[in-house]
Amino acid sequence: MAEHEFIQTHLRRFHVDADSCLALNDKASNSRGTASITVLLPDNTVARIRQVCIHTINTKCALLGYTFEDGIDGSQACLEASSENAVVCLLRYLYTDNYLTRGEEHATIPTLLIHVEVYKLARDFDIPELQVAAYCNFSRETELSCSMPNPLVDLCDTISFVYKHLPNEQSIVDTLLHYCVSVFGYHRLGSNQTFRQAAFDNPEFHRALCETNYKRDFQDEGASEIVCMSACRSFDRPIALFEMDNRTQSEFQFEEWYDPDAVKNPLEHKDEVPTTKRRKTITGHAIPLVHRLREPEPDLSVGDEFSNREDFVLVHCTKPKKPTMDGTYTVVITPSSSEMVASPSLESDKDSTFGSSDDEEWSPVDTPGDGTASDDGWALL
Repeated sequence: MAEHEFIQTHLRRFHVDADSCLALNDKASNSRGTASITVLLPDNTVARIRQVCIHTINTKCALLGYTFEDGIDGSQACLEASSENAVVCLLRYLYTDNYLTRGEEHATIPTLLIHVEVYKLARDFDIPELQVAAYCNFSRETELSCSMPNPLVDLCDTISFVYKHLPNEQSIVDTLLHYCVSVFGYHRLGSNQTFRQAAFDNPEFHRALCETNYKRDFQDEGASEIVCMSACRSFDRPIALFEMDNRTQSEFQFEEWYDPDAVKNPLEHKDEVPTTKRRKTITGHAIPLVHRLREPEPDLSVGDEFSNREDFVLVHCTKPKKPTMDGTYTVVITPSSSEMVASPSLESDKDSTFGSSDDEEWSPVDTPGDGTASDDGWALL
């Protein structure tokens, strides 16, 4: 719970101006400076800002004025914000049209986080003028930081905040990316463990950083280091639930198999060293293997075989014994042979048919005497 004296000072000054310049009705005058705002922070702590003027809020931001409800202690509103300072800056802007104090405007150490926090509140409560002011101050701080010897102290927090709450605000994202690429080598961000951890925890930022580096044609100092930075991948090793919140970049082993059974609770067995196991082979029936017999090659020396390519028939026959009158040879076929080839009887071949039977006839093989027939009695039809 915190009390803000500067807000009370502005409220008193506004009360004097209002009494002299504005004619308020009784209901408005009774509610001046009696409201309070409760701020719920990310760490579940609560901060309260008292003596807030509802009339001023309704004049500048009607959406925020609708959040107040009447109670025993006056009107109250409850807000969720990333920090208490961001809500204070919002109220300061509603009172003075400037969310920065005179000392913050001329600060020698630039900061970025407060500007993106105010930008988010301005977007949530529909205050476009405050959005423009926050973006201009954000750009100014990045330009001033380029001349500083060291990186901004809240740079990594700003990266996490932008990619968590403002990923679609392209103007903020582009300014942040171009700033990081331009000062990457000068501020030695490649060797900054905090920055590397921020890029590791935000893979979208690392990918966009590489794309911006490519758009700038790799002309900046440290362009090669940006590409070589390690980033979180989708196929990391399994991690127990109690490790997820405390993970660091050094704990990840990329593309390396890890046995989840070896992970133990760090609160127990501190003296034991976790052992690794070999990958188990698959012994079940999850992957059936089918054994198929190879078809035997046909033996061309046995039986009659046909070739679809050459269209010929292998015929086993004995050597010709007697030449015929027209100079050809007669094939003598033994009835007991299993290599006989049957061919249909044609009327034009009736005169040259030998060994006729009831159903089929056997055709002679015409082999000229120039030595084309083989010695073992094989001939081609």
